[in-house]
Amino acid sequence: MQNSKAKETNQDSNSLDNLLTIQFEKGKELAWNIKMTITGSFQQPLLLENPNWARLEVHKCPFCALSSKNFQYCPAAESLASTLFSLKDHNSYEMVTARIVDPAGRSTMVHWPLQEVGSIFVQLAVFSSDCPTGLQFKPLLKDLRPFATNEELSKHLISKFLLKHRGKVERARKDILQKMEPIRVIFSQLSKRLASDTGGDAMANSIVRLDAFALNISLYIEEVLEQVKSEMGWQLESSNLNEAQGSITDSEPFQG
Repeated sequence: MQNSKAKETNQDSNSLDNLLTIQFEKGKELAWNIKMTITGSFQQPLLLENPNWARLEVHKCPFCALSSKNFQYCPAAESLASTLFSLKDHNSYEMVTARIVDPAGRSTMVHWPLQEVGSIFVQLAVFSSDCPTGLQFKPLLKDLRPFATNEELSKHLISKFLLKHRGKVERARKDILQKMEPIRVIFSQLSKRLASDTGGDAMANSIVRLDAFALNISLYIEEVLEQVKSEMGWQLESSNLNEAQGSITDSEPFQG
């Protein structure tokens, strides 16, 4: 039995197909047809049978709003079962050549350690599945380039939060750190799900890389502020701490 919403999504004919291939140094090649909706949702392929660790109640996030009445499987875990799980017997530092071809036929290629390529699947699972927490970030990531590094992902998100808060640094800082904390919990719970079902460390370290991004994003805030000031000519408000501390108790959620 699949998640009811996943069934509905996979029947959507308005999908944009992206072909992702991974070429290993010994000649092995893996390929995925990454189907995305026009709103940025990942249409994961239907599996004949999902692994037990993908069930919703297995290492479920404590704040997860999903009910087992409607979702038999965790959307993020189910996504990983159809993508990242193919790398379960590989090691994280195997060098691979990965290429993605978008619907317009444009190709992007990288030569990276496998864990860096695998983190792309983790991004899809958390930010582009039906995970209700990750969905808050979906509209922010639609224009992120393929194979973005952790640093690029951090800078991209910080810039979006600054736009949301019209350059008010402390508001943007507190908002992004509040929203990233549950994302770190998701990465931790996904790691626990996969821990007992792997022969190599590529899956685990693909998740660890994204967890490091969530942990270290605050380190890039000041650097991005300087870039925004020079590129957009903004007068960023970084010193009005009284206003920031007095009014940032609630942040408007992004609409997924």
